[in-house]
Amino acid sequence: MFAADHEPLDVSDEAAVRLAEDIVLVTYRTRRRERTTLRSSIWRRDPGGPWRVLFHQGTPVPTQM
Repeated sequence: MFAADHEPLDVSDEAAVRLAEDIVLVTYRTRRRERTTLRSSIWRRDPGGPWRVLFHQGTPVPTQM
C-alpha cells in the first residue's frame, strides 16, 4: 500500500471478529518508517447492502527509547 506521500505502508496482524450477523470488528497494525499504529474499525452491513464502516480508530504505539 502507498500513502499520498508515496511512503511504503506495511500492514500486518490483520484479524476480523464477527460481533453479530451484520457487524464485524477488524484490527490490524500499520508501519511507516519508525511509526507503528494499532488500528481498529467496526463494519456493519445493512440487509442486501454493502459493508460500511461505523467507527475507526488509530492509536500510535510509542517508540521505545
